[in-house]
Amino acid sequence: MECRSCGRPHGSGKWLSQWHTVLYGIAEDQAGYFTAAQARAAGLHQVRLVQLAKQGEIERVSRGVYRFARFPVSRHGHLMEAVLWPQVRRPDVAGVVSHESALAIHELSDVSPARVHVTLPTAMRIRRQVPKGLAIHYADLAPEDVERVEGVPSRRPKGRSGTPTRATLATTSLRRR
Repeated sequence: MECRSCGRPHGSGKWLSQWHTVLYGIAEDQAGYFTAAQARAAGLHQVRLVQLAKQGEIERVSRGVYRFARFPVSRHGHLMEAVLWPQVRRPDVAGVVSHESALAIHELSDVSPARVHVTLPTAMRIRRQVPKGLAIHYADLAPEDVERVEGVPSRRPKGRSGTPTRATLATTSLRRR
């Protein structure tokens, strides 16, 4: 049976194409990436997730974060991976690329930051070790402060006149952890 999402043949079961269609739809909005929690919510069992990784259908990019192997590689894939990392254990948490990383994704800086900066809601606390390439900040951002750049949620740059400025992204009053 050919999958309606990706055009590839998959098993003959309705259940298989159903989870695949749902998960592929999620991944389409996230530059081809998804979390194990999102796969579970789509109806994919953890054992099958491991099998798909072994077969090369999906790639495990970090603990709990995966990417469809046949999905086009995004130049912002490392940013999407960073945004999804907090959702591995807390699927309800929405991370947003911020600070120097937001400047880079909006092409307002020539510098490529050494770490990916991600802002999480203030009510969220990370209790596990944060990967070395990730800097976590905390702030409650309004929906109008966030926009997607090639699927990656990012802090929206906005000056008083509505034009992007480096200062509005770099001088936010966000607490570092």
